[in-house]
Parts: sequence; C-alpha cells; structure tokens
Amino acid sequence: MADLIVRVVTIDEIKTHPNADRLDLAVVGGWQCVVGRDNWHTGDKCVYFPPDCMLPEERCQEFEIENYVSRSDRFPGMGRIRCARLRGETSFGLVVSVDPAMPTDLYENCAEWYGAQKYEPLMRTQVVGRKMYGHVDNPETIICSQCIPGDQRDYNEIQKRERRGLTCTVCGYTPPIASYAAPEHAGFPKYTDIQNLRHFPDIFEDGEVIVATEKIHGANCRIGVVKTGTLPLTGFPIYEEMSGSHNVRRADPGENSDHPDQAHRSDTYWFPWTIPGVRNFITAEAQKHNSVVVYGEVYGPGIQTLSYGLDGLGFAAFDIKIDGKYLPYPEFTATCEENNIPIVPLLDVFSWNSLGMNHCRKLAKGQTMLGADHIREGIVLKPTVERMDPKIGRVALKLVSDEYLLSKHHEEEQLDDSEAAIAAEPKTAE
Repeated sequence: MADLIVRVVTIDEIKTHPNADRLDLAVVGGWQCVVGRDNWHTGDKCVYFPPDCMLPEERCQEFEIENYVSRSDRFPGMGRIRCARLRGETSFGLVVSVDPAMPTDLYENCAEWYGAQKYEPLMRTQVVGRKMYGHVDNPETIICSQCIPGDQRDYNEIQKRERRGLTCTVCGYTPPIASYAAPEHAGFPKYTDIQNLRHFPDIFEDGEVIVATEKIHGANCRIGVVKTGTLPLTGFPIYEEMSGSHNVRRADPGENSDHPDQAHRSDTYWFPWTIPGVRNFITAEAQKHNSVVVYGEVYGPGIQTLSYGLDGLGFAAFDIKIDGKYLPYPEFTATCEENNIPIVPLLDVFSWNSLGMNHCRKLAKGQTMLGADHIREGIVLKPTVERMDPKIGRVALKLVSDEYLLSKHHEEEQLDDSEAAIAAEPKTAE
C-alpha cells in the first residue's frame, strides 16, 4: 500500500489547455493538474496534494475548494480530493502555494502541517460477493443471484453468516469469505509497500532493466509455510501453514470444519492453498528452508469491482520470498513455470530512459490480459536486479492508469453508502 506523499515540489512543465482559454495543465512528477491560466510557471515551487488526500474543512476553505471535494460521514470535517476530467483533460490532485510560515525542514513531508490524511476505503470484514438463495439444509436448492431465474423475491435469501461453503448448483459459484485474524509471525512478513511511480519518477536509473506486469484489481494475499520450532524429544522441525491479507494474518478456516478443502475454497485468503502447484511448491521448499512465502492477488466476483470474467476465485502470484529474500524476477518466473503456479501477466521488459514515464503510461492503459472484457487497473514495475532505495526501501512501484482512476470502478471501490460525491470543476474553470 502506498504512503500519503505531501511535499513541496517543483512544477516540471506548464502546458496550455487545448480546450479552455483560462486553464493550463501543470505537470508535477508523474501527475497532471488543471490550473488557472498563468497562475503557475515551470520551475515554481508548490505543495502538491494527490488524489484521495483528505484536507480539513478550514484548509478547503483556505484553498477555495470547499465546493469541489467529496465528504463522508466516516471522516467528519474532512474533504476528499478527487480525480476529474476538465474540458477533456485529466486533473489529478491539487497544487497550492507554499505556506511561508512552514519550516523548510517539513518540505519533504508536510502532510501533518496541513492536516492532510489519506482516505481509506471501508475494510471488508463481512461476506462479500453475490447473494445466495435456497435452504442451507438442502444443498440442491442453493442458487446464486446471477443464476436465479425470475424475481428474487420469490426465493429465500440466505443470511450472510450462513453462506460459508455454499455452492451454486447452476454455475458452481462459492461466496468468498475472509477468516478471522491470527497472531502475526516474523517468518511470515507483510508484502512490500508499493509506492506510486508518479510520486517517485526518478527512482529508476537510466539503462536499468525494468519488468512491467499487470496490476490486478483484487485482494493482496500471502501464503506460506514457516518453521515455528522443534519437537522437544526428537528435534524434528515444526512447520505451520499460514495465510493472510497484506496487513492481517488469517486463521485457518479448515481447522474446525468437517470439509477443510471446501472451507479453504470459499475463503479469500486461504483459497490459493487449493491450487495444486502452489501447495506442492510451498510444501516441498519448506523442507529445505525456515520460511517460504508466496505473494499474489486473489481476484474474481465479490473481491473488487473488476471480476475478470470469473464465476469463482482466481489467483496470480507476483513474488516469492524464501528465508527473507525475494527471488529475482527471472528466477521467480522460472520457479512458477516449473511448478505450475499462475503469475500476473507480463506486459514488457525494457531499459529505463528519459521516456520511461510515457512508456509506462501507455502500458497502464488498455484491456486486462486475463481475458475479460474490461480495462486493466494499471501496472507494477520492478527492476530485474533487486535493490533498495533510501527513499522508498525495496524498489517496486505502481502506476494506476488515468482511465481506471476516472472510471466507475475506482469510485465504487472507494465510496461507501454514506458518502456524497460532489462532481464539479475548480473555480478557475470556465
């Protein structure tokens, strides 16, 4: 997950808005913002607030944007900066003049000075996916909302708490469910916090070989086996299977189930254990190591707003860490191919140069490579040779496409029922 980046930056370029006499386009890092004509010039210092940044009401009034931000009952007194398309040009974020009272040592991180916060969507803690109908005690009557014929009111809707393990008799759909939290373990670390390339356009070095893969719109997942101790008498190692989301390790739903495999298939974060290639690889490697963790994305209907044309869950790996070290990309792909582990689609391998950002924008656009008839969310970029950077840590960046940020999928992903979105142009617009 990317951090909230609010800092003093330099405007890289000012372009004339092609469709408006009183608007310009300001390029800041990898972002484009629509601004008032002649208000800004190339080289000017400014404070940049990215999309989905929230500002206190008094700051919204100070910047004269109080009528153009969205608000939520979950964040009282805060206004959320949104993405927009103004006169045919995309506008992401807000640029304002630097507060002369702000100390210069806050220029690299001034979010607290302005009271800025990162907007976080509602955490999914309940059953997600399609509604299920029928009677729990009669599996032959179970049918999902997509397959139900006629009026749904003619059928008995099954309560969310009773849906675990149910399967639609028509299409085989099983609702994904997230299991309860389990204690974290040092040998089962969270995945890299992937920052936004737009914030760090200079991280990659000229000539560095970069791998671009599709960013799947799903649930970040980690599964693995960790050596947790040894038996007191024999000294034999004790291994434990683990699964989890990015932030939370999840308890095994199969432990108290008469049908553990079915429980795993219906659980968002334990589902990858049901894929033979994944299970066989982790189990075999665990005999030679203290920790083997596969990181990937679980996707499909009910996970996020893009279903990728599936009736049930899918999984694609994007990294493997063994004994605390990530496999280099060539070794990662060879390992997955050898063990029949599905991986995220590869879009390109290229050498970084001055046109790298433009190339990445093009790669982020277009249809998903997973066979469905909808857009891709974006791309993830990593060098073929693992390295660290003092600003962001492990070098791994993402770029979400302009099309996705402006689409209904992004809005539906982040809006909750109580939020009233206000779609309006800035005051500088005609």
